[in-house]
Amino acid sequence: MKMTTLADTTASTASSTSETNTKRCKRASEQVDNGQISQQRRRTVLACDRHEVECIYREVEEPPPTSLELDVASIKERLDSIEYLLANQQSLGHVEASAEFLRPATFTAAPITCGEGLLLRKSTYDTNELPNIPGFPLMVIRNKAFMDLVGLSQNLAANLATLERSAIRDIEFDGDRYDSLKQHKALVALSKFLDAIHSWYPILAPDYSTRYVEVLYDIPSPSAAACLALIVAALGSFSSGSEEPQVDTYGRMALDMVSCVITQSSITAVQALVYIAVYYCCLCRPLEAFEFISIASFKAQNLLQRNQSLMHDQDHELLGRAYWAILLIENELRVQFELLDTGVWNLDEVVMLPSLRSTADTRSTRPLTKSQPLPPSMSSAGSDLGSADVDAYFLAEIAMRRISHRCASSVRKKPSGDFGYAPIIASELTHQLEEWYEHLPATLRFSRAADANLQNTSGLLLFLRTQYYSCMTSIHWPAIAEALQTGNSTYEVRTASERFFEAYHNFMISVSFCVNVCLVNRWTLLASSFSFTMAALRATKDPTPVITAPANIYESISLIMPCFERFARGSPSLTHLHTLLGEQLQGARGVTGM
Repeated sequence: MKMTTLADTTASTASSTSETNTKRCKRASEQVDNGQISQQRRRTVLACDRHEVECIYREVEEPPPTSLELDVASIKERLDSIEYLLANQQSLGHVEASAEFLRPATFTAAPITCGEGLLLRKSTYDTNELPNIPGFPLMVIRNKAFMDLVGLSQNLAANLATLERSAIRDIEFDGDRYDSLKQHKALVALSKFLDAIHSWYPILAPDYSTRYVEVLYDIPSPSAAACLALIVAALGSFSSGSEEPQVDTYGRMALDMVSCVITQSSITAVQALVYIAVYYCCLCRPLEAFEFISIASFKAQNLLQRNQSLMHDQDHELLGRAYWAILLIENELRVQFELLDTGVWNLDEVVMLPSLRSTADTRSTRPLTKSQPLPPSMSSAGSDLGSADVDAYFLAEIAMRRISHRCASSVRKKPSGDFGYAPIIASELTHQLEEWYEHLPATLRFSRAADANLQNTSGLLLFLRTQYYSCMTSIHWPAIAEALQTGNSTYEVRTASERFFEAYHNFMISVSFCVNVCLVNRWTLLASSFSFTMAALRATKDPTPVITAPANIYESISLIMPCFERFARGSPSLTHLHTLLGEQLQGARGVTGM
């Protein structure tokens, strides 16, 4: 038996220590080569070189992270996700398998202020109006998952399009109607146009009244300028509520000249096409409106991408205003239908925002008739709002459309691959919406009080209020959808559900007033009301009561039927939606006794 002496033990220890040191030195040597060594390790390697010791290193495992370190890492990861959400410029439509959140487009540049601090920022967007979330029920008619959730046909959007197209009537050409053009009627129509239509889409020059008179002084020859003047007269006559045949005369005369407009590449041609689309929007004929706004979109994009250096400043301004009007109208029409994407969002980074124009009172020196004075110019007539306020509304509407462009993205991808409510994203979107409201000029600041009297509120303010609550409803809808699909009822889901019903109630109150005065968006207001009401009805008949509907929910739902009864007539798609809604409400009454 061999006795272990102190010397042996010391030698063994020294050998072990030497081995450990040399192994560390080997590792350090490798790190020296890679330029990643600390000063202490560098001294160790140099010592090995002096003693001619072979550098070898046994990698020492790092100790496991503490719970505090894990918590900090988790917080950093979440902050990175939020930062990515706020700064990301990628498309909403592409969802990576490893992404925790859907990442919507957001503001990316310095703010631009106007009026009393109206906040606008340039941004980059995907061309889709809605995020592409496979299988998640977004509150629009064209979303098949949503239609399935509320118990309707997945092909409802296609069926509505078929109904609309089957009802499109050919234009009957009648040369005698040119002789029936009464010029004093055209002057009255211009005044009505300024009052009821132009404030929604202020795309004409401040002195357009003079040009209008010059064109219609005699029977107009076919041209883009004549088509624009006639469609302005048609819109003015229609908005006046007149039942005279003159209402149809101007519109048909303008449509007779469409071939001239399509073949011309000019700002006037774009303006004419925009207002023809608005004319069909007022008639609640969305597909025909989209046909003309899509042509206007292509023309405007072509003009914006060529010969800009040769344009005067006023032409730049007019073309830019036409572009933003096209973007707003196309967005409204494409939300519910599966329609062509013209790529209008592709230029939103390069097109200047509309400027605030000074109030002027430019009157023509050549009136249509000696007995009729000319109405005020574009910038002073029409609304209770002044010229700068109308332009501020236009800017506010552009900003709101950017927010609504992403308000349905408060969704995250779960580890299981399913999509669910994302409270952090919803909080950020709500903050952006509140920021938009706080920066509205005082003249555009609508009341958010529960008992607000909206009877005498202007149409522009009513529409902004309606869109505000539309966004709020859409932001919190994913919580309802998740509860309906999974039965989960967390604190975040319950809180968001309460906010959904509150926003829906205020949305319906706004719509019940807005639909009476907002001719240009009447169809889209009713279609959105249908979608939101179907969502609210589905939430109230949840078989597993994880969602508590407020006591006034049926009072809110009941507001939609009178709107459809007044305005669905004459529109095949709205008539069909009215029928479906009546059936759903009847079923709800049978179940709940409402």
